[in-house]
Amino acid sequence: MARSSSDDAGSNSGQLTRLFLSAPGVAAIVAVASLVVGSFGFRLARPQAETQLQSDSSEMLRFESRIWQDPTQFLGTDKLRDEKVRAQLPPAIASNWARLRKDFLPEENRTKTNAILFVINNHSPFPQGVETRLRNRVAVLAALRAAGLVKKGSDETRFVSLATAGEAVPTTAAASGVEDLKLVAYEVFWRDGSVESSSRLYERVLVFWLPERHVREHPWDTLQRLAGQVVTNMPGVAETNLQVGVLGPRTSDGLVAWFGTNEIAYARTNRSSDALRFFDTVKVISSSARVPDAFYDPTNDTGVVALGGRAAAAARLKNAFTNATVRQFGATDDRLCFALAAELSLRGVDIRQDKILLLSEYDTFYGRSLPLTFAAVIGTLRTDLQNPRPHEYPAALLNALTLTNGAYSSSYHDLLANFTTNVIALQKGDSNIAPNVVCFTYLAGLDGSRTVADNSKQKPGESKAGPVADEVTDLPLGEQQLDYTKRLAFSLNSSMVSALDTFSAGGSVKAVGLLGSDVFDKMLMLQALRSRLPDCIFFTTELDTRYNMP
Repeated sequence: MARSSSDDAGSNSGQLTRLFLSAPGVAAIVAVASLVVGSFGFRLARPQAETQLQSDSSEMLRFESRIWQDPTQFLGTDKLRDEKVRAQLPPAIASNWARLRKDFLPEENRTKTNAILFVINNHSPFPQGVETRLRNRVAVLAALRAAGLVKKGSDETRFVSLATAGEAVPTTAAASGVEDLKLVAYEVFWRDGSVESSSRLYERVLVFWLPERHVREHPWDTLQRLAGQVVTNMPGVAETNLQVGVLGPRTSDGLVAWFGTNEIAYARTNRSSDALRFFDTVKVISSSARVPDAFYDPTNDTGVVALGGRAAAAARLKNAFTNATVRQFGATDDRLCFALAAELSLRGVDIRQDKILLLSEYDTFYGRSLPLTFAAVIGTLRTDLQNPRPHEYPAALLNALTLTNGAYSSSYHDLLANFTTNVIALQKGDSNIAPNVVCFTYLAGLDGSRTVADNSKQKPGESKAGPVADEVTDLPLGEQQLDYTKRLAFSLNSSMVSALDTFSAGGSVKAVGLLGSDVFDKMLMLQALRSRLPDCIFFTTELDTRYNMP
């Protein structure tokens, strides 16, 4: 059982062309792309080449590339860490800023409708992060193509620096490598009359691919400063001719930070940038951050109750940007967990008393908040006295969540109110909200995998894997945690483990939820637990083609 948002990409092509106004299409493509399953292997004949830095200093931050390539990979070259090379980067950055302005907003184009899209990317160097960036890129490119826009210079990738937006560009080598340069990939997309499209919303779109770490501190100020570099010395650009969109924040951690009281107050009081006028109509598109509003707005100080959307976040953002909008694509986690509870009921699990086990990663906000969300939902449904009762009529609850049952949908406000109360109680350590739900945590990266760069540094002739390696992967040694996973699986059906006696009393585990964000971790958990708990229902929160990998 899993969440799926795989809309028909063909039937929604008209919506995709609207980018910010109908942005759910972007996220829909991500979901559709992730469901494509291959059944055979290919033999690759094309020779591989290494990324090369340009010898011309003004072109040093231009890389030959395929349009589908993840721009982040170009920053991994060791040559950028060379002190002599770094001393030549300022002219390259200045050259790219000048080219960006010329390509995006030439004088004859400033009276037309254009847009800046900030894509907040997963900056993780681990395989999950790399895969996420590639999928997001394919989704954004598909939406732009549907809008009749093509990339200017499809065979190259260029970078500018966040440091030039009010900071000096470091030119000496540092332990942090290229991080202190705060390099940001950008691309300009133009209207192409040869491409069929029902949309003519934008003449040109500038896309910034921003690593999430660059917007952790004062994200709104960072975006304003970047946009300010784009429109500098361009008085002819009117607010109505340049729209701003943000595809993000990417994570639940980011969502809490971006819409927190302190951050909104900072954005409201630091309005010095000339680019601020364009942010008064900013459109925020949230697709992967799904933490319920209750986790960052428990007191509901906006006066708005969100029915699975981001009404509370939008109300708060309007305190800084008058006509800002926030659109949530897909369900937030509270709605998802209500649906999961209903689905479990339909499959014979008594959510009021049957034992439900949750496993989630501890080192992300998402991994810590989702088990609390699920437990708060179960607690809400255990004490719910409405008619019809959701635990007795799960189909009615599903209708309520999709707002198709008018008689019951009106009660969803009450469910959310009780849910928020339970979240706060669980955060304070109340174990009586959902005593039949227990959560175990682990650290992401169960297999001990390192970054893609680290894994690629293999000595010639060294075998990546073999029969011996396969046999020792669960030894209690090294960085991998597979031995913990096996012991946990054994403990779940062993009467010898006192820590589980209370939880096991009164019945065996009926359902297991794998709630981490890393697909590879969840696959390992499933391998370890399935044989030990053969009669359990296993569920997770994402559909992904990687679950079909052997």
